[in-house]
Amino acid sequence: MQINNLEKFTSKVRSGKLACEVVITFNDPSISELAADAGFDFAWLDMEHSPFTLTDAANHIMALRGTDCAPFVRVTWKEHGIIKPIIDLALAGVIIPMVRTGEDMRAGIMVGAFAENMESWKHRKLDWAALTTYCGALFNTARRKICLATGECE
Repeated sequence: MQINNLEKFTSKVRSGKLACEVVITFNDPSISELAADAGFDFAWLDMEHSPFTLTDAANHIMALRGTDCAPFVRVTWKEHGIIKPIIDLALAGVIIPMVRTGEDMRAGIMVGAFAENMESWKHRKLDWAALTTYCGALFNTARRKICLATGECE
């Protein structure tokens, strides 16, 4: 059963079609329902720049169930204790902010069962393409999620 629309989203992107998104910063989940009704392919629930709580994110994700809109959550920071509870919400993907280095990427995706799989990356020279592919593969196969990193400057 597809509850987070990840398959619909990735299918659209892989076919070369444009996936339309909406960034949501209001804590009222009816905004997510409206976004889905408006035809958006995915909703970026921004916990970094809004007063979202874990409960608010869960309510938005529940509001998107049964629609064609995939829920992505941008977490507040690339830290295990922040990301892991978000992953448990059955969303389509996690967006990790402020990724500047390979260590930042590792910090963002070394959650739970992924920690031992990242051991081989510790001493490698940074290869963004390989690391991003590895990150996406982990989330797709292990938890059926996508991991997106946002590279940002101060």
